[in-house]
Amino acid sequence: MIRLPGSPLKRGVLRLLLRLPVRFRNRAPVRNWLATLLGECDNPALKRDLVRMMRRDQRMRMRMLQQQPFDPGVDHAHTQRMKAIIAEHGYPGFRLVGLQGTQAAWLLIQHADHDLDFQKQCLELLRRAVEAGDALPSNLAYLSDRVRVAEGLPQIYGTQFHGHDQPLPIEDEANVDARRAAMGLEPLADYVAAMRRLRDRH
Repeated sequence: MIRLPGSPLKRGVLRLLLRLPVRFRNRAPVRNWLATLLGECDNPALKRDLVRMMRRDQRMRMRMLQQQPFDPGVDHAHTQRMKAIIAEHGYPGFRLVGLQGTQAAWLLIQHADHDLDFQKQCLELLRRAVEAGDALPSNLAYLSDRVRVAEGLPQIYGTQFHGHDQPLPIEDEANVDARRAAMGLEPLADYVAAMRRLRDRH
């Protein structure tokens, strides 16, 4: 197992928090506690770089939701930077860049749809990081589905949507909520409702 940052007590609390279902982890007190506990990391400069790219990514996607032009060059530039980061450091997990940094790294990889081979490479690295306790299982679920959809396969966890209305085809949909729960995700019906609320806001 990866050695999480901080004292033995802090590491024990972290492991308990990271096992909570996503509906609890997303509550402000728990989210803030996680962010504080995972604020320590080996490479704060890299964390800042990842967060800066994530914020740029999100600004561009917000503009896209508002029917403004989308610049694919941003994704391409971020992917090139992520390739360099992973070549030098491996997958950016909790230990290296903290919770916020590893969330940013995952999002940038998730949006590298123009480079499926890179996403598949990162999927294996992320799987190992999750097994070592160094990344969130929920991120693994999202990237697994992203890669499967790109390969023309049904998704496993129901994270990928057509617009904000309906999930794309799901393998063994009757048991999807059990698989989602195992990865720390809310039930599919709750996620669909949240996606529709997002659609209605825009």
